[in-house]
Amino acid sequence: MKLTRRHSVAGLLIVAFALGLLLIQPWSVAQATQDATTFTITFQNWDGEVISSETYEPGAEVVIPADPAKEADETYTYTFAGWDAEVSATAQADATYTAQFEQTYIEYTVTFKTWDGEVISSEVYHYGDEVVVPDTPEREGYVFAGWGEEFSELCKGSVEYTAQYTEPEVKKNTAALTGPTTVRAGNTIKLTFSVDGTEITEIRGALSFDESQLTLTNTTVLIEGNWVVEFDGNNFWAYAEAGENPINSKTELFTVSFEVGELEPDTELIVSVVDIKVSAGEEAETEEIETASYTVNITPPKSEINTLSSLTVSNGTLSPAFKPDIATYTMSVPFSVTKLTLKYEKTDSKSTIRVSNPELVAGETTKVTIKVTAENGKSKTYTISVKRDKDPSYTPSGNNNLSGIRVGGFLLSPVFTPERTQYVIWLPYETDRVTVMGLTQDSTATVRTEGGENLAAGADNEIKVICTAENGEEKVYTVIAKRAAAHNDQPSRPTRPTEPTDPTQPATQPTEPPTQPTQPTQPPVYADPIAYGMVTATELNIRKGPGTDYDRVGAYVFNTRVTIYARNGKWGQTKDGWISMDYVYVDGTVGNMKNEKGTLTGDYVNIRSGPGTQYEAIRTTRKGDRVTILHKVTINGKDWGCTSDGWIFMDYVMLDKDKPAETEPTTPATEPTETTAATEPAATDPVTTDPPTTDPVTTDPTNPTP
Repeated sequence: MKLTRRHSVAGLLIVAFALGLLLIQPWSVAQATQDATTFTITFQNWDGEVISSETYEPGAEVVIPADPAKEADETYTYTFAGWDAEVSATAQADATYTAQFEQTYIEYTVTFKTWDGEVISSEVYHYGDEVVVPDTPEREGYVFAGWGEEFSELCKGSVEYTAQYTEPEVKKNTAALTGPTTVRAGNTIKLTFSVDGTEITEIRGALSFDESQLTLTNTTVLIEGNWVVEFDGNNFWAYAEAGENPINSKTELFTVSFEVGELEPDTELIVSVVDIKVSAGEEAETEEIETASYTVNITPPKSEINTLSSLTVSNGTLSPAFKPDIATYTMSVPFSVTKLTLKYEKTDSKSTIRVSNPELVAGETTKVTIKVTAENGKSKTYTISVKRDKDPSYTPSGNNNLSGIRVGGFLLSPVFTPERTQYVIWLPYETDRVTVMGLTQDSTATVRTEGGENLAAGADNEIKVICTAENGEEKVYTVIAKRAAAHNDQPSRPTRPTEPTDPTQPATQPTEPPTQPTQPTQPPVYADPIAYGMVTATELNIRKGPGTDYDRVGAYVFNTRVTIYARNGKWGQTKDGWISMDYVYVDGTVGNMKNEKGTLTGDYVNIRSGPGTQYEAIRTTRKGDRVTILHKVTINGKDWGCTSDGWIFMDYVMLDKDKPAETEPTTPATEPTETTAATEPAATDPVTTDPPTTDPVTTDPTNPTP
């Protein structure tokens, strides 16, 4: 049994007296420990409402309340189904029990009836179900008007719907004249005349307008079929031939165009079609209908005002101060500002504004534009050039290297590298100026060129290309332009070529003058080769300088391997002198095939003057011919072999060392060779087994012009 505070005090006093304590001790503030407990049993409804809550001694019998109820809703009725857990007969612990209910659908009947009460359909639904609506019942002489104002496509309960009807409207014959809502002085306006009605077969009427304001300029018939529209001055007559194809809906008959005079704004224009008579029906009865009119007020001319009345920038100050007629402004903003905050007003409300307000770039000037377009289409653009400060933590670049030097029409010697600052170009006497342009590695660097004009003949002309880094440090690249001396006052060059006439050489081989000019000092040979190649001419002259004006010092024969140390236009420098690069295939390789023998596998294979289809075909071979490959190069993944006669496409050569066993086919049956398309060459041109002509000539990447 639970002890109360009063009982506890009495017990303590008794104990104190039994022990013989004469001094009464102060009462302790701590409550005595209970040696027994109770349990609370709660019963609640489905919605949490407490039905009963009682306290029980351990083992006491639990009293279960009467069965609760749950009211039905639109969809279900509910029946008590017990508690959410089995109720213990005696109190063993605290517990809460919640009532549970079974739900049962409520059925509703929806009935559809005709106007006279006949049942069309009657179906049972649950609340919220979609109702199946029957076909619209017809009633002679009436128009169906629905199932009543309370009709719902979803079931809301048991209900009866009765079909509703209205008497049909008698369609009235009408006419209309329509046109633009805005008209200005001097405009040409087009008005459309239309009629609507039932079984109309004929229309008559007359145009009425103020001829001091408007001039009739054109009429255009719109109605098609068997209809005829005739005009007699301002009068018109429209009719259906044989009475066929009558008008039963709104139909456009014709348009009339007027030129508007020079009228003041707000002048009222009125155009009418009057005395309209229509014939309709089986008996073609004539009916006069209402006048069709078009009314509009003259609108003032389109505004040409395309200015701003005000413009401010909240994060800076414009320079100069804004005025509507000033279009260009500048301003500076700190690094923290990434975009302008603009506030502006247009002078004319009819104008439109288009703003370009990009992100501001640190350390650069960005243009912000405001384009104002007047009502008449004329525009004015306000431009603000905004300089944003650099990032305070930014360190200016010290890169003053060039990525390249371009010389108009000529090539540097040696090939450009950013580290090398001294270069040479050779110019003919006829060239007294040259354009030299430097390309910076760093976008923040700037470059300028000094020299390049009024070049002295027979002399070294210094041209400086100066690259300035962002931090101000400069680097100077020097190009020495060696212009040839005068040609001994020769007015023109001889046209007779002295170079070999081998068919592998172009007909445009430079010619030599009868007398040689004073030869300049041979430039030094650079230690680093820039390209390797092979001579494609039968005999190629070696000269002291880059041009036919220089003395001949020797010659290379066909298929000679050469090393190129410098370039000047179409001339290349070897260890022996200068040669025309028109007759050198530059491949950048040094190896060779060491006389590999093989057999041709393609029909009508071309032998060419160089390794590519862009070179001239010297002659044609046939399948089975034997060849000796002296050298092989690869161009865009395709191999070309050099023979004693010229170059051949290696896809059509089976080398002896690669020849398969006798029992194996030389060509896979499922993979035709490139010669397949050319096995039947045209009679006029049997040479068709070259690789595709779209293959470009591959050159050494350091020397792009072979």
